[in-house]
Amino acid sequence: MAALKTIYITVRLDIYHPNVKEITDDEVEELISELNCECRNDKGYEIETEICGRNDSCDC
Repeated sequence: MAALKTIYITVRLDIYHPNVKEITDDEVEELISELNCECRNDKGYEIETEICGRNDSCDC
């Protein structure tokens, strides 16, 4: 017997660069595309992550 459950979470990224005055949307998209989405096995659970899009609004 096996179980699978899909959940969606929101993660905030604070992107900082000390040598520039502005971080462009193109740079942000490139950084996001290069994030390491990994599969791992933790205590018997296989966890697979995927970046599905960008959400610039937050009720934090």
